[in-house]
Amino acid sequence: AFKKYSIIFCFLAALSVGANVAMSVKMSAVAAEHQATTERLIEISEQLQVKTEENKKLSDKIEKRKIAALAMSSEVECLARNIYYEAGGESTMGKHAVAHVTMNRVKSGKFPSKVCDVVYQGAYDNTPGCQFSWACGKAKAIAVGSRTWEESKRIATLMLSGAAETAHDVTKGALYFHAVYVSPGWAKQPTARIDNHVFYR
Repeated sequence: AFKKYSIIFCFLAALSVGANVAMSVKMSAVAAEHQATTERLIEISEQLQVKTEENKKLSDKIEKRKIAALAMSSEVECLARNIYYEAGGESTMGKHAVAHVTMNRVKSGKFPSKVCDVVYQGAYDNTPGCQFSWACGKAKAIAVGSRTWEESKRIATLMLSGAAETAHDVTKGALYFHAVYVSPGWAKQPTARIDNHVFYR
């Protein structure tokens, strides 16, 4: 009887060892599969990151080309001239303000719909008088290469490209402005005073 039970015990022990070995093998396989999955996910994540960086570089490249193309356009030239002559001696904010008035007129429906037509309104059409006095007067030649001209071109380019730093209209929608040392009859409630100019809707 003892021998019989010993055989049964050994058989059961063998079954237990076999089961443990099988479980161990299965767990090792699961662990290996999990490791492979983790490594694949890491690889995919790295690929996505590279793709995102590539897309950003492409987007930045396109934006730079857009700005470069605008820098050579006639609208940038016209807007830059208006900034230069109307606010050449003003701060950067003062230059932005004149640029905003010009663009506000373009968008208003009350003035021509193109930048150059707004800037030169009255100079080359049948409108009596110039909207911006320099356009009809004997304006001095632009000091090409000067800091004032370069900043005027930069602001004009950013404004026409829709750059984020030009989104805030410091004039609060103004369509008109005049120098602080004059008091025109049309001036009513101002929207802002920036440097040497007062702005109105």
